[in-house]
Amino acid sequence: MTPEPSPLVLPATAVTRCPHYTPTPGSPHKTLLIDLCPTLSVGLSEALEARGLRVSSLELGDQAADPGRPDLILLHLPAQGQELNLRESLPQVREVGRRFGSPPLVVLAAARDRALRVWALRQGADDYLVKPCHPDELVARCQRLICRRRSSGFLLRGELSAFPLVQVLQRCERLACSESITLRCNLGVGSIEVRRGRFAGSEIGQLSGIDALFSLLSLRDGHFAVQTRSVDREGEPEGLEVEGLLMDFAWLQDELKRRQGRLPEPHSRFHLGTASASSLGDLDRLPVAEVLQYLGHHPGSTLFHLEHTLPLAKERLLVTLSCLSEEGILERRA
Repeated sequence: MTPEPSPLVLPATAVTRCPHYTPTPGSPHKTLLIDLCPTLSVGLSEALEARGLRVSSLELGDQAADPGRPDLILLHLPAQGQELNLRESLPQVREVGRRFGSPPLVVLAAARDRALRVWALRQGADDYLVKPCHPDELVARCQRLICRRRSSGFLLRGELSAFPLVQVLQRCERLACSESITLRCNLGVGSIEVRRGRFAGSEIGQLSGIDALFSLLSLRDGHFAVQTRSVDREGEPEGLEVEGLLMDFAWLQDELKRRQGRLPEPHSRFHLGTASASSLGDLDRLPVAEVLQYLGHHPGSTLFHLEHTLPLAKERLLVTLSCLSEEGILERRA
């Protein structure tokens, strides 16, 4: 049986002198150490500080503690029960990271299991180091992540034809970061705000919120750039789950395909019908109330007129009009 790797060993000389390490000029980078190895926490902190990092510690579950905004979070796991500890603690550590603008997250563990390392990286860890490792390597990797985060004004940019916006948003959600996405396309210049991995707002032309988001998600051509927000403002609302919005958008696309050939024409006119809107059931995905209220005051409006008057994404408007017409709540006339 293969012996378990030994814990991180810190030679006594490593704390007092580091002949192969040159500190980075400027103020020391701040590392938040979440250490599940209490017997090694002191030695690890001293080794990191001897190499130019400022270290503060935090116990998981301590909501009252305020270690200040770190440049990086280091999760140190014990050798015993490592897989269980990682799977239980990593979601909690990510939640801690959201409080501080989602800084890079590094996992230091003894497990060499490839599947576990892949799982940790997919769950949001930026790096995974296997013990035993030399403190110089640990610090170098931490500093690389910190400097990349600080110096990358735009973390990601490209063409929507090669990198769909859905994938950009999924990346933001997975990293639980706060970012501003700017898009340039045939509709003009649009924007999407993501706060701690959740949708916080969007604008394009006269559209805002979910309708602006769905219009931008429908794009196949254009250029995007993602810029990290280093600080979240106090009192900002939590935002909406990206995954749920993407599921709603996928449902909308399916409905458009299902109704292909039966969708309203630009000059179709709409009047209120005789059926009650209550027969639709739960259609909170669609702007039913907005459409019915407008047509109640402007009967006979055409699809072309509705598109240029109501602040709704075209796809949402088409599916809403189609559903209401099929149920007899609206009457569609040529």
